[in-house]
Amino acid sequence: MTVSAKILINVVDISNLCLTVGHPNGTQALITNIGDLKINNDITLYDGLVVPEYTVSLLSVHKLSRDNKLFVGFDESNCYIKDLKANRTVRIGRQFNGLYLFDVDNACKIVSNNSIVTCFVSKILWHQRLGHPADQVLDVLKTSLNLDSHSTSDHLCDTCNKAKQTREPFRLSDHKSSKIGELVHLDVWGPYKVTSRDGFRYFLTIVDDFSRAI
Repeated sequence: MTVSAKILINVVDISNLCLTVGHPNGTQALITNIGDLKINNDITLYDGLVVPEYTVSLLSVHKLSRDNKLFVGFDESNCYIKDLKANRTVRIGRQFNGLYLFDVDNACKIVSNNSIVTCFVSKILWHQRLGHPADQVLDVLKTSLNLDSHSTSDHLCDTCNKAKQTREPFRLSDHKSSKIGELVHLDVWGPYKVTSRDGFRYFLTIVDDFSRAI
């Protein structure tokens, strides 16, 4: 259900039918139009209702899943929408103040009763577009990128955590071995996902410092 027919396609005026939506408190709201909402090239929500008295748009997860054969899942911080026919994730939304906002280029939101539609581009999406800069860079560009309060929420980038890790350099060793077996280097690797015939899952590598034999 949405507040305006301007974002719908295949719109039909049904105001003369005097159909209403009932609320738990006993009140009712008039339905003026019915149409389809094309969210993107992969997702179309059919038979959407236009209720001008509303101030927000409501999306039925059951109807979205039924009309498009999608899987919709939620966890503490993300919403996942997966196309079951193509076996791929078509949309991902992130949680902000209890609501899940879509972080994609064409994710739009209604910002007023006049049905002014604006594109929402989150701080996370800009962070990825600009090559994973530091938060201080995005703070400087906040005005130019038109980042709103929803876009400035704290987030943890898994890519940055893995790619920007640093470690202290190893000190140069002045030790020089003079014969075989005087110094060996050992390294244990594992556990491996496939066990050997004898049931082992670890590898032990031994390198002789003098001969470099493994």
